[in-house]
Amino acid sequence: MTLIRETDVARPVVEYLRLLGWTVYQEVELCYGRPDIVACLGNLVWIVEAKTSLSLKVLEQAYRWTGHVHYISVAVPRRRRGSHDRFALRLFEDKGIGVFSVRGSGADEMIPNTMVASEPRMMRRPHLHYVREIRDSLRPEMIDYAEAGSVAGSHWTRWKGTRDEVKSIVRRHPGVSISELIKEHGRFHYHTSQSARTSLVKNVELGLVPGVRIERDGRTPRLYPVESGSGVAS
Repeated sequence: MTLIRETDVARPVVEYLRLLGWTVYQEVELCYGRPDIVACLGNLVWIVEAKTSLSLKVLEQAYRWTGHVHYISVAVPRRRRGSHDRFALRLFEDKGIGVFSVRGSGADEMIPNTMVASEPRMMRRPHLHYVREIRDSLRPEMIDYAEAGSVAGSHWTRWKGTRDEVKSIVRRHPGVSISELIKEHGRFHYHTSQSARTSLVKNVELGLVPGVRIERDGRTPRLYPVESGSGVAS
């Protein structure tokens, strides 16, 4: 049997929520965790954690979002016999946490067929501070940058956004100086222009911005795209 991954479980749920009209963000990085799915519809926020089995550990992970959002659910593969342990479902229902049951006995058989085994209970009074913080953390890139349930490190971050934007600018304007880059495009995700200047020079020199190299014109550092076939990935 092919091993089921969390991405296999999450994918049909993402499609399902989008069909219902929710805007779905995947692998959202927050200061107190990284939920697999954050969905928004108007002022409502729904968090879904995708796992490969229904357990107390999954319940604990989902329950920590209580008071943060309006709806909480988990998504797990549907068992071969078509049902989950009734006692486990009762525990989730008691805590107001919904359960998505995704059909399929292996990753190659996972299909977009999502059954709601248990409806989430609406948390009518989540802390507005948390709701606002979560919504403020959402970025358009999080919609499709990484699949929900992906391994750690593959999710979108502000640094990755800066890296990709710098690479795109340098491709359009070869030889742009660091000062010109910051003057025209701002300090990116850095707190100050000086920290942006210092960090960008260091990161490019260390090869942390793939496809970009640095040359010095006297004391002025300039950025160039890496030439195809130079042996460095672009």
